[in-house]
Amino acid sequence: MNLDKPFPDQVFTVVIWGRNRTKFGAPEKTFSKKEICVTGKIESYRGVPQIEASNPNQIKVKKKPTNFGGVASPKRGVDTSSRYDQTDSSGSEQYVLWE
Repeated sequence: MNLDKPFPDQVFTVVIWGRNRTKFGAPEKTFSKKEICVTGKIESYRGVPQIEASNPNQIKVKKKPTNFGGVASPKRGVDTSSRYDQTDSSGSEQYVLWE
């Protein structure tokens, strides 16, 4: 799945290899026009960052922010100025991308 712009101008790619495809159903329809969170190791392929998704649990649809008195409440501890959130999980790096 190419994020933000279509191939070849995508800014990020989520790769689902054929051997894992049946686990995801139809991701091109399920996640189309939705904001998603993808977890996994970010690698570069031909200069474009990508995450290989082998398990559907790696991709979550972003829920709308909670609204308190007309003001959106961002998740605590997340730098909302960045589209990438790096966290430490059990001593290993975990990257989360919100598209």
